[in-house]
Amino acid sequence: SERTEDRVLLSQLKIGCARALLQCLDGDHRLAYILGEIMGFDSSEAADILELTPATFRKRLSRARERLYGALEVHCGIVNGEARCRCHRRLDRARGLGRVSPEWPDPGIDVSVIRGTVRALDDLHRKGAAYYRADPETALSPVFLEKIQSVVSG
Repeated sequence: SERTEDRVLLSQLKIGCARALLQCLDGDHRLAYILGEIMGFDSSEAADILELTPATFRKRLSRARERLYGALEVHCGIVNGEARCRCHRRLDRARGLGRVSPEWPDPGIDVSVIRGTVRALDDLHRKGAAYYRADPETALSPVFLEKIQSVVSG
């Protein structure tokens, strides 16, 4: 269990862990994961952004999910109660390495709140996608697509 006085530092540690997980993916798989899983683009939209076929995008996203979820399942005590890694166990080391600091702003992360928010966002995403797909003429704006492609290409 987490001590109340360490909440800010533990939040910083969890953010760092999430960033590190994304860095474990190569650039192509990281982009696929961000576009498909975090931003919620469907395979045809994300494929247009990355200038791939939808099948290629889906495979990249599948591989990225597999790699991240596999790492979380093996190592993260939040995801798998039997995994050894626990944020409170890593806190002293992170503090010693300067990876967390009580002087940094409080990111306000509460895992239980995040889980509830993710479930609510998933529900909204499904409803929004159904509404969006109800109009077969709906497509990504060429201007929007061009802007995303310019960000992705660097």
